[in-house]
Amino acid sequence: MAVAEPCIPGIATMPTPTPPEPTPRSTIAELRALMAGVPVTAKRVTDIRPARVPEVASWLAGEAVTRQPAGTAWVWRQPAVLLEPRAGQHHTAFLAAMADPTSPLRQRLQAAGLGEAPLPSELLWMDIESTGLGDSTPLFLIGVMTCESDGLHLTQYLARSPTEEAAVLALFRETAERHPLLVSFNGKSFDLPYIAGRCRRFRQPEPTTAAHFDLLHEARASWRTQLPNCRLQTLERHLCQRQRVDDVPSREIPAEYWRFVATGTKGRMPQVLYHNQLDLLTLVELMLHLPAPPVKPSRRSRPAPSA
Repeated sequence: MAVAEPCIPGIATMPTPTPPEPTPRSTIAELRALMAGVPVTAKRVTDIRPARVPEVASWLAGEAVTRQPAGTAWVWRQPAVLLEPRAGQHHTAFLAAMADPTSPLRQRLQAAGLGEAPLPSELLWMDIESTGLGDSTPLFLIGVMTCESDGLHLTQYLARSPTEEAAVLALFRETAERHPLLVSFNGKSFDLPYIAGRCRRFRQPEPTTAAHFDLLHEARASWRTQLPNCRLQTLERHLCQRQRVDDVPSREIPAEYWRFVATGTKGRMPQVLYHNQLDLLTLVELMLHLPAPPVKPSRRSRPAPSA
């Protein structure tokens, strides 16, 4: 991420000038607030710079991957079936639905204006975790899922500190440009504009994709009148029959990340990563639950004028 440099007070006019002292990277009050879970304004929190990148290898399998000139980020990969045993069934059902031109999913894709059905391997499910609601604050995690011949596969690009955000963006862009169709939940309004804004901040090219299937729009069209709301976890409970346990609510995720950055301890970061992984798995399940689009009534021909 582009982190604001610490403010350097100007040199005061004194009889014997002395070099200015840099503003501390974070105040004791900020660190105490972070550790207590008390919200801190983004402007002050984003000034926190760890002395070194927090260590994650002891609790998160993966590897440090470098993309110059962006830098290095942590990359975690795993077959989805190791996270959710039903992922194998979802993979089989998804392949079958994509192969059947009459399936509700294929009809939905066509109704969304995507033309010819893409190959399953061309889809990329994606979800981000950020430190705010606008792209003036950094994102720290982009999770993606792909459909391979042997199953669904999850990948997460993690910025272990804000200094690794640029590499996270670069790695995601590489992946996105290999997949013609993005699938998200509110990605058209939030995830992709957020990523684009952060790319501009780092003067990186924005990801280019041929098409985007936003499941929030499809969910509203399908279930708005049948469910309390169309939030992702509401859909997950009612349609996927899954109730999350020990989940980190989205509103608490930024504080958990800043606590991790400030202290170097994992805290609840494993649960944050798991939250993102479940979001991705829910997306493919929602695609399988989509009903066929409503049939548009044919336009009746006007009756012939009487003689």
